[in-house]
Amino acid sequence: MFQAGTGSVMVGHIALPANEDVIDPILGPKPGTLSYNTMTKLLKCELGFEGCLVSDAMSMVGTSVVCPPDRLSIEFIKNGGDMLLFPLARDYTIICSTL
Repeated sequence: MFQAGTGSVMVGHIALPANEDVIDPILGPKPGTLSYNTMTKLLKCELGFEGCLVSDAMSMVGTSVVCPPDRLSIEFIKNGGDMLLFPLARDYTIICSTL
């Protein structure tokens, strides 16, 4: 699909433990939407995806239990994501001030 030019992929809040270097003993592996290993190393580098990585809704429990709410959008972008779904209004200010 990537070689055929798929334009976007939604990175879900899935756990992919085999893809993570470190797994939190209490919270488990990072969700895909916060994982550099999943978004950048696997999808972009190993599989050659060149399109837009879209988050699942960032307000969902899959992300909000493992990351402070004011860091969710930053961590998604920092780890390789491109487009946020359901960002909060404050996210625009936070992201712009950290880039």
